[in-house]
Amino acid sequence: MSCALFGYSFYRQNKEIKDIQTLYTQTKQLIPDSYISSEDAYLDIDGHDIYAILQVNDIKWVIGHEESLPHYKNKNIIIPESLLKQVQSLKNRDKLTIHTVSGETIKYQLEVIGKVDQLSKSIPALYCKNGSSYYCINLIKV
Repeated sequence: MSCALFGYSFYRQNKEIKDIQTLYTQTKQLIPDSYISSEDAYLDIDGHDIYAILQVNDIKWVIGHEESLPHYKNKNIIIPESLLKQVQSLKNRDKLTIHTVSGETIKYQLEVIGKVDQLSKSIPALYCKNGSSYYCINLIKV
């Protein structure tokens, strides 16, 4: 029984990653090449409100509104726990690029912090739920 549960968990995690990458591909085609001023702009892609796409190394995600997708909370980017292994694969000095649906490009360098108990409100960071704590990566604007 535990083998079946593990298999289903692995299948579901891979499906969520594939679904987010599909949303990334669909959204990327619609983002303008130059910046268009628009506050809180989003695209409706397959019923999801998408604000931006995010890329670091071979990881390609969207930033949306729902908690099942990577999403904004204050200055932070919150990543669903199902993507924890991808988040943990990121290294210090990796470059993260965000393209908003209005065409703005924001670049960050990563500083891996590791396990923390709560979200920071003062330093922009990427957080992924990890049990009762969070896996944290600071975002340093470049």
